[in-house]
Order: sequence, then structure tokens, then C-alpha cells
Amino acid sequence: MVEIKLEHIEPKDIERHSMALIQQELDRRHIRLDAVEAPIVKRCIHTSADFDYAENLVFSANAVDRMRTSLRAGIAGSASADASTGARVCCSSLADASTGTWARGAGAIVVTDTEMARAGISKKALAALGAETRCFMSDPDVAAEARARGVTRAVVSMEYAARIKDRPLIFAIGNAPTALIELYRLIHDRGLRPAGIIGVPVGFVNVVEAKELILSLAEETAPIGDIPWIVARGRKGGSNIAACIVNALLYGIDDVKR
Repeated sequence: MVEIKLEHIEPKDIERHSMALIQQELDRRHIRLDAVEAPIVKRCIHTSADFDYAENLVFSANAVDRMRTSLRAGIAGSASADASTGARVCCSSLADASTGTWARGAGAIVVTDTEMARAGISKKALAALGAETRCFMSDPDVAAEARARGVTRAVVSMEYAARIKDRPLIFAIGNAPTALIELYRLIHDRGLRPAGIIGVPVGFVNVVEAKELILSLAEETAPIGDIPWIVARGRKGGSNIAACIVNALLYGIDDVKR
């Protein structure tokens, strides 16, 4: 029998200890993360044990603060701008799309492209903010329409989500590059203004290209250029990464208790 010396860690301390080890490795590699973005990056590393996320996870200006502000929209009395940054929130389901505001109490909806990603997002944290998740991929009507049109279910799912007009939408895409491609089209052709796009699909076919489309939004003028995004450049990502980014955003909000 092989004898292996295991480190004894109390269950409640495992995550904290893991994060400390991650920081040690980042220090060893001389990697310095932005203070606001660091918790998002570290949770991706914690989820995947892949330190490439320290290099390939990129953020639009004030993306973290702005998405958190949108996630807090369902809290009575919350403002439509982050008090610390003054950043205006841009979202698709606006009471007034020209000003970037929505009705008080209109909780955010996190739209995923897989049930796996949806299942991995903390429902307790969302509920504390009056927010929720939705995934249209298993809707029979979505499947039927996708077959009839010869497109992926992800394309039709994004179209269904874009019909929601009264609440801020954050799209967390971890599987289907066609979802990102369709979001890009909806932004330009249908006036969709997401409160945030988390673009981390994994794979080989059109994955890199789809992510680059979302990154290119930053080069456009407002309001399209104002849409916040978090993107994992390259082929890496996944539903687990999409979920952990949403959770990292949620866990950094004062009103959320884990």
C-alpha cells in the first residue's frame, strides 16, 4: 500500500486555503492582478486549476462594478449607477434605453446557454438581490424553431431572452459560440443592450472568433461601446467558468451572504 501524507484542512477552511495557495502561485509567477478584477480571476483559477486565466481573462472598463450594479437592481432603493464609480449601467431591458435606467425593483436576469451553468450559479445569492437565472435551451419551442430554421438552439435562445424588455439582462455564455455571435447581431440589428456579457465558451469551432466579436464592441461608439463584458480570450472556458464568474460577481456584493 502506498503511503501518502495528506494535509489536514477543516472543511470550512478548504476554499480559503486554496485561495491562499493560488495567491502564492501568482506571486511566484510575478503576476499582479487588478484589485477589483482579482476575485473574478482567482475564482476562475480555483474552479479550473488553470493559471492561464490570469492572462486570458479580460475586462471592459469598469465591467465588474457595472455588472454588480445591475445585479443589485432588484434591491429596493438601489440606484442605476454605482456610487463608487459613477458608472452608468447599460442594459437591454431598460425602462428608458437612452438613459440607461430601469424601474426600481426590476431584478436582473442572468441568462445562460446551458442548464449546467444555470445550476452552478448561487440561487441564494441571486434571491438576496431579487435576481434570477433563465436558460431557454431546453424549451421545446426553442428546439422546434431551431430545427425549422437550421440554426442552433443557442441562437434561438438568445432571441427569446432578448424579448425580455423590463429587466437588466446579463448573459453568461460558457458553451455555445453561436450564442455570442447572435448577441453581436442582436446588439447591432435589434438594439439589444445587455447589462453585461460573460463570454467564455470553450472549444475549437468559431470560439476564438466569437469572443473577438464581443471584444470588438469596445471599439464602437456609445451606447454599443458602453456594454460591459468579461471575456476569456482563446479556446478556454466552459459552463463551469461562466457560472463561477457570475458567483464571483455576486459574492463581491455587500448585500449577499454566502
